[in-house]
Amino acid sequence: MHDNLRIVAFDPGVNLGAVALDFDTRTGIFKVLNAMTLNLSRFVPSEDDDDKREKVIERLDAVKAFVAKYVLSWKPHLLAHETAYVPHKGGGASIYSFASLVENIITIKFGIKQAQKDAKIFEVNPTTMKINIVGFKSPDKTLVLKALVKDPKIDLSLINVDKLNQHNADAIGIGVTPIREN
Repeated sequence: MHDNLRIVAFDPGVNLGAVALDFDTRTGIFKVLNAMTLNLSRFVPSEDDDDKREKVIERLDAVKAFVAKYVLSWKPHLLAHETAYVPHKGGGASIYSFASLVENIITIKFGIKQAQKDAKIFEVNPTTMKINIVGFKSPDKTLVLKALVKDPKIDLSLINVDKLNQHNADAIGIGVTPIREN
């Protein structure tokens, strides 16, 4: 077994959070090596777009290419992404945003498999991640970032913490959760 386990994780959504981190099996510390957000807002169709589906295809192509390149550059031992979910009692996201989330997740899997055919991929439920990182379930999107900054077992010294946002902070939580849960 490696002393450092390399993990790459993705938070799918309107923007894609991506992180690379190492888990030190001796100390139990996660060192965040890279955290970024791929802005996909240019691929959200407007009312004026004649071919809305073409915009979706462009988004999925961009996600797949980015994921494959990211995985190839970090060479992880394992990968993780958020699962598709429906908020409790069906509230929150529309059917269109849920469909977009599912498309993104499938595209992330294609990008991973393109880069690393034998990839070990963990699917992380967002509620499980929030309970693991924050300690409880909450709709407050700022809590994950606040909890990560305070967590003594998560080393953020190699990245600019001021550039963390909801997407890449969630990706850190998604990368940490499978190790802590298993």
